[in-house]
Amino acid sequence: MGALADEDQAVYRAWIRAGLDKIAPLRRTRVLAEAGRRDDPELWRELADLDVLGLAVPEACGGSDAGGAAQAIFLVETGRSLLPAPYLSTAFLAPWAIRFAGAQSSCATLLSRIAQGRARAALAVNKVGSTSWPVATRDGEAWRLTGHLPVVLEGDAADWLVIAAKVEGDTAVFLVDAHDSAVNVERLRSVDVTRPVAAITVSSAPAQMVAGGDAGASVVAELPDLVRLALAADAVGGAQALLDMSVEHAKTRVQFAQPIGQFQAIKHRCADLFVAVQAAGAAVEAAFGELEQLSRPRATTVSVASVCAQEAYWQAVRTAMQIHGGLALTWEHNVHLFLKRATGSAHILGNPDRELARLTDAVLADGYNVVREILG
Repeated sequence: MGALADEDQAVYRAWIRAGLDKIAPLRRTRVLAEAGRRDDPELWRELADLDVLGLAVPEACGGSDAGGAAQAIFLVETGRSLLPAPYLSTAFLAPWAIRFAGAQSSCATLLSRIAQGRARAALAVNKVGSTSWPVATRDGEAWRLTGHLPVVLEGDAADWLVIAAKVEGDTAVFLVDAHDSAVNVERLRSVDVTRPVAAITVSSAPAQMVAGGDAGASVVAELPDLVRLALAADAVGGAQALLDMSVEHAKTRVQFAQPIGQFQAIKHRCADLFVAVQAAGAAVEAAFGELEQLSRPRATTVSVASVCAQEAYWQAVRTAMQIHGGLALTWEHNVHLFLKRATGSAHILGNPDRELARLTDAVLADGYNVVREILG
């Protein structure tokens, strides 16, 4: 499909939103959550038919290579609908990790199967900021991995694992069959009932190296930024959904003989949230714009997007809960699902203060010119 021109982005967004509203409305998310199900094969087939699983896959491997703008739109819209499928790792994180590693040729079959909806992959890196790594050792011409990854996003639904591991004091990226007997996948209970999380233990599991040496260390250092970027887009979508809910409720909820949206305090909360969501969306768009050129987003750009998006998400959660009153805290209302998604993402990213400290370090390392670039 190629990169999207600016004038086409609104059309593409409308197409993605209509498709997701049809196959994955929030009521479907609730049905799966209430049944305790973490995955729906029928929904996965419908996503493949919608042709969105290959957005990050090169055309030579059967994907559409849609570019950063289209991928950002898709991830924002999935965050808006709380799509109850393991798309984040399969459709974005794992393909980009492989592409950053320059391993499109050696992983062409896997990438093709991902685009077709016939295989799913998870990016298995330890929690952002962790110092614990699996260890890789040689076994003749092959490699074997041993170690534990306590939190792997959507790991319990993966067929293949892209794992960052230590190799003789350095780091490298490996591909492991999740169904191998040497791989133990434990489903974890998560506060976010819409997104699967797993603990994965590899015990001398056969592995294929996809990036080693200096290239491997460079890719491993950038993998956490992929996670930050994906969750930032997801957060913008969730914040937009909560803003829409809050505005609609304020129009129809009557108190003291008038809609509560007529009160200045409610207007100000909605206006402040609108500004925050727009700013976060712009920051995420800027970060994905670097993917548009098939380059690796700078740490500063990703950090700005991550901090802005997460702050906007929590502001949206607080605003929606206050405008909806006690109703937002009940299972019967959808707001609490977004609260749980925001909480789950925060646990994956780590302490928000650490993200702010990382942003400060990145700005100082990059120089102040990048601030002027972001602000236009």
